Amino acid sequence: MGVSFARWLDESPLPSAEIVAAARRRFRMNVKAGETSWVATDGWFKMIARHGDAEDVRWLLERKESLQIRSQALDAVGWVRSPDAAEYVARLARNGKLSDRTLGVLSEHSPGIAFPILRDRIRASMDQGQTPSRSDLQALARSTDEARIAEMRRILEEAATLPGGALAAVYAVQGLDRKGLDVSGLDAILDAPVAYLEALAAGGPVELADRARYAIEYNKITWTERAAAALEAADAALRARGWGSAGEFGAVARKVLTSLKSEWHPRRPSRG
Repeated sequence: MGVSFARWLDESPLPSAEIVAAARRRFRMNVKAGETSWVATDGWFKMIARHGDAEDVRWLLERKESLQIRSQALDAVGWVRSPDAAEYVARLARNGKLSDRTLGVLSEHSPGIAFPILRDRIRASMDQGQTPSRSDLQALARSTDEARIAEMRRILEEAATLPGGALAAVYAVQGLDRKGLDVSGLDAILDAPVAYLEALAAGGPVELADRARYAIEYNKITWTERAAAALEAADAALRARGWGSAGEFGAVARKVLTSLKSEWHPRRPSRG
């Protein structure tokens, strides 16, 4: 009964203020009845975010009845729709008061709002010579569409020039590829973890070895015979240096080779 009413209310022609007021009442009723788990929100928080304004976002962020309710409130903020709520969320982000978790949800459910927030946050860090985080780049990729792909590519290319930036950017490139967006011309980023391991095997630094391995292991778009060979070479070199996790590089190499022989991969023709 409650779920069907929630769906009816969410899709009703009632003014947004009335929908929000009704959702708030239902939530208060649940809490008054002793419910403090996520069940207390029962979709009401997302409804408040979708139909609410800046004041409603503030109300959501003030919810601290329990840890689960607090968590649901932070997620719900990622569902905002109205220009007023969007501007308030953007202001929170500029002041460093919006959690990474909320930004992640925002990138999935309100990409048009999330993209400029994440873009400005990433550019601000790069302007200070700081490498943007992998999570921010992945979230930006989730909020990217055909209209924004050119700008996204420029951001990734700039991020790749910063220390460790290419290893973080690989995840975003795979995210774009999974959405069917054009990632041609970004081979330098996709090859970065392989190149790093090749240099390591030739006596280069080991500080980012595990990050390079993860970048290959969790991004199938990087899987080639060259990547497997680099992993095996890195395995041998790290064993010689007494590196504790050396065997994991060989294990990933075997996984890549086995998969290459048995299934299709999202490879570009130029990457083979």
